Amino acid sequence: MKLSNKRLWLAAAVACLAAVPAIAQDKAAEIMDKAAQAVGGVEAAKGITSMSLVGKVTLMSSLSGDIEVFMKDGGKMLAKTHIKAPGMQMEQIQGCDGENCYSKDTMMGLRMLEGQEKEMMLVQNDMQHQLDWRKVFTKYAYAGQQERDGRQVHAIDLEMKSGMKMTNFYDAEDFMLLAAEGSFTGPMGTLNYTMAFHDYETLDYGFKTPKKVVMTAMGQEIEMTYSDIKINPALDDAMFALPEELR
Repeated sequence: MKLSNKRLWLAAAVACLAAVPAIAQDKAAEIMDKAAQAVGGVEAAKGITSMSLVGKVTLMSSLSGDIEVFMKDGGKMLAKTHIKAPGMQMEQIQGCDGENCYSKDTMMGLRMLEGQEKEMMLVQNDMQHQLDWRKVFTKYAYAGQQERDGRQVHAIDLEMKSGMKMTNFYDAEDFMLLAAEGSFTGPMGTLNYTMAFHDYETLDYGFKTPKKVVMTAMGQEIEMTYSDIKINPALDDAMFALPEELR
């Protein structure tokens, strides 16, 4: 009788442990769906086909310049950053034509992006990745509620197709994405990063996007503040084409 009870207890314990991942996944999906609804939901997903953002960028608290970002359905993206300082200029151009992505800057020149570096850029510049998050993340699990920068947040552990992992932090009250942290592998090795999202603005179709993004990596802080954001501007596909040297 005692042996039978032990076996029953063991079977129940195993069943409970097996259910934990499914419970964590269901809770994560619930939070992510609420977050998608918070930034615009189905109406925004159906109505938005392109987007442009123009603003300022600040590096290391002393260097500043201009930033322009253009996005279009089908994974098309073009981002231009121009930094001016006494005795120096820095320019970076990053783009995707829907299949291939590239980067051009003063340090590493012109090159194609591959692997996690490419996937990271696509996610960062995808105007709908929160609205249709299941196409971006292959694994997701609820990591608990915690305090971050004075607010209660839900932490969600995420994984993408390439195996790249990150954690998103959603406000426990309105489910807006407040921060993200993770790492990705590029030509300079593994890079750890943290991103914070501020000053959400409501645009056409009820779509909400942050006007200020702060990224910290390699001990340096990059702040991007957008003053002019447009939904569905007319964008020619030609602007997203790969540079001739890479075709």
